[in-house]
Amino acid sequence: MPVGYIGLGTIGRTIAQHLIEEGEELLVWNRTISKAEGLGAAIGASPADVVAQCDVVILNLRDSDAVKAVLHSENGLLSADLSGKTIIDTTTNEYQAVQSFHEIVTAAGANYIEAPVLGSIIPAASGSLAIYVS
Repeated sequence: MPVGYIGLGTIGRTIAQHLIEEGEELLVWNRTISKAEGLGAAIGASPADVVAQCDVVILNLRDSDAVKAVLHSENGLLSADLSGKTIIDTTTNEYQAVQSFHEIVTAAGANYIEAPVLGSIIPAASGSLAIYVS
């Protein structure tokens, strides 16, 4: 089963590339689908499509507002069955937003793991980002 990956900005795409190089099968989604071109991953139709096909979904988004949009939008993660799924959020979020995301995702039957990455494109490219998991 593939790992879902949502958010292919500069750092997100670089992390996704590393995961693929390490042999992970990814199903990706990005608001701008063209950012997935040439990555070598399958492309999902929506966040709901990604989570329907994956037990684990990694989010790497710009900010808390982007996470809210991916969760709550039409065809967002919360529109799918999240029972037993794990959402790993590598976005640097606002503290209050993290509590809300945890409550909402847990209420939907999934596990929510806050795991923001620290660093820029240079450590991302070399595979040396720091990740804080809580």
